[in-house]
Amino acid sequence: MQTEVVITLDTKIVQQAQQYAKIHGKSFSQLIADYLAILPIEEGQEREQQLPPITRSLRGILRHAELDEQTYHRYLEEKYL
Repeated sequence: MQTEVVITLDTKIVQQAQQYAKIHGKSFSQLIADYLAILPIEEGQEREQQLPPITRSLRGILRHAELDEQTYHRYLEEKYL
């Protein structure tokens, strides 16, 4: 089901968005719909179904890893120096 919505936006923003949509082969309406579809339902909540499968599979992979800033810096030094 689709609903028509009327909004007021700055002309320059609309023109930029229309140009972006055209470059990416989408309509202005589809561009707005795609953006609104990825907004969280509630504060801090992600719409997991909107994530690409590869991203979904990586979520939380480092949740229990004991990584700190010092370990990260040591890794970078070993890698690049």
